[in-house]
Amino acid sequence: MDNKRQLDSLIATHAAIIVGNGYTDIIVPQNKIETFTAGLEKLDIGVTDLTWWCYCKKDNNSGCPHGMGGPIYKDGYFSEITEEHDELDKMGSVELIQFIHGKETKGSLTFQNNDCLTPGFWLDVSESWKNNQN
Repeated sequence: MDNKRQLDSLIATHAAIIVGNGYTDIIVPQNKIETFTAGLEKLDIGVTDLTWWCYCKKDNNSGCPHGMGGPIYKDGYFSEITEEHDELDKMGSVELIQFIHGKETKGSLTFQNNDCLTPGFWLDVSESWKNNQN
């Protein structure tokens, strides 16, 4: 199986949602980030940037949304936190997880203390690749 098909399978397995047609803004649920990043590393696919999203749903809506609108997902929706965008140097999955877990937004949200804060991964793949979701 080629890398693109393996990547599409990894995204589907982790219940990720992609905003757009390519492989930027791949929003991965908090509880699946570690295995998703390990899968990317196994495929030798780097992460160039992270954007940040607030997952708004009925049981965590205190203070949410922390951003603008975004895609519907399961029992809620993702709201883009527009002032948050991190350009990354090449790093392995362990370093990437440490970066994500240490994230604090300009609005004082932290990954550790806010169930809603969710990263969107921008992948270092060919711009000609189109994802299977859209």
